[in-house]
Amino acid sequence: MYEVNSILETLKIYIGQSGIGLLFLVCLLLILGYHVQGKDTRSGKTLIWVIFLSVVVLFNDVSMKVLGKLTDSATLYRFFWAVPVILVTAYGVVNFFSKAKGVAAKLVVAGICVLMLATMGEGYVTADSVRYPGTMEKIPQDIKTICEIIDEYKTVENPVCAFDQAAQLMVRTENPSIVWAVSRKAYLYFQQYGYDNGSRKYRYSENLLKVVDNGIQIKKKKLRKSLRKKKVEFLVIKKEYDMDAYLKKVGLNPVGESDSYIVYQYINEDKE
Repeated sequence: MYEVNSILETLKIYIGQSGIGLLFLVCLLLILGYHVQGKDTRSGKTLIWVIFLSVVVLFNDVSMKVLGKLTDSATLYRFFWAVPVILVTAYGVVNFFSKAKGVAAKLVVAGICVLMLATMGEGYVTADSVRYPGTMEKIPQDIKTICEIIDEYKTVENPVCAFDQAAQLMVRTENPSIVWAVSRKAYLYFQQYGYDNGSRKYRYSENLLKVVDNGIQIKKKKLRKSLRKKKVEFLVIKKEYDMDAYLKKVGLNPVGESDSYIVYQYINEDKE
């Protein structure tokens, strides 16, 4: 079970330095106040159960492991943490407006809520994080060029490609037919535990990441094997890594470049 400090830290991370946290606490005190005064005993009990079950069911290692088996737990968890925050805040605001008397009082409280959300920093979900890179217009030209090169030279409908982390999500958004050679889970695993930790599950992803994400020139035989095992056709490498000679010896050929990247194609001779 997560400790109390861990739960608070999780909420702090996702709420950020925004007014949502304060608004959540205000609504929590408001509902509890109604409950103590006997004006709203049912909602007070409901609130307590919502918070208790949210913490017990969601904020623990077992739930994280189950979610990890079902899907990408790191992504899905971002939505689950908000269960107590969203429910308490929504219920608190609606509850107040249903009980408050006078239009002036309601307008004052509404103004305070808007002011808190608008001026007290940003949370995890911002306008930019929601919209970018949700539209094609906001995809950098660098990424568009990479996708055009891959689309021109690919030998299969859904080519498997390896990119650095910065380019991976944007490339997938620009061209959904491109398949990630390295999964999100693998990226998160190595971010947490680092390289060369004896992971057999992600050993081929590790080799690819060393090359595309860090510019490390691993043993050529090891890279070839990883390319074959992961069925990779394209590697997208930053120009600053200066790996042209090394990659050509591995059997990768440059087929195009953007402002910051060079696209290399690997033709597995075993398929011929």
